[in-house]
Formats: sequence, C-alpha cells, structure tokens
Amino acid sequence: GPLARGWQPYSLMGSNCQHFAEELHDFLLNPGKVEENLHIEDLPDFLHTVEMQVAHNPKVLLNLPPEVSKERAIALTAVRANGLALEFLEEQFQQDWRVVMAAVQ
Repeated sequence: GPLARGWQPYSLMGSNCQHFAEELHDFLLNPGKVEENLHIEDLPDFLHTVEMQVAHNPKVLLNLPPEVSKERAIALTAVRANGLALEFLEEQFQQDWRVVMAAVQ
C-alpha cells in the first residue's frame, strides 16, 4: 500500500523514537505527500487508512489532495467511519443523498 513505498527498516544504530516522531509529525502535517504516487491497486489499503484516520478526526479530509478528495469512494468511506466527516467533504458530496444517508446511518 501507500505506506509500503515509504517504509524503511528500523535501525537500532541510526534511528530512535525522535526520528520516528519526526516522520510521523511530517506525515500528519502532509498526508498528501504519500498519496501523490497512489495507484489504483493501492485503493483498498488507502481507503482503510482514510477510514481509520477519519474515525478519530474527520478534519484529516481537509489535507487530502484535491484529486483524491473528489473521489466518491473516499467520501463514502469517510462518512461511514464518522458521520461528522460530511462537514469536511467536497460540496458535491454534501449534496449527494447517498453520501448523506451513509453519514446518518
């Protein structure tokens, strides 16, 4: 999936929790950096990642690249994980009855 492309083995000599915390911080500030190279075969893994992140904080949708945030699969996955995500979706999905129904179920 998207994470696998950036994964590096942990080095006891060259890495520590500060390095991990810095990489995590960078990812959380710019998750689109990982999705820039997203391929269609990665979509199920990516949808799962979106689902997990949105369940905890629907505002992460604001950080998705525009080409990703316009995907219906992303919108449906987001509102199924957290109905409050509807507020942070593209306007076209806020007016889509299927997405709205998924948000309130």
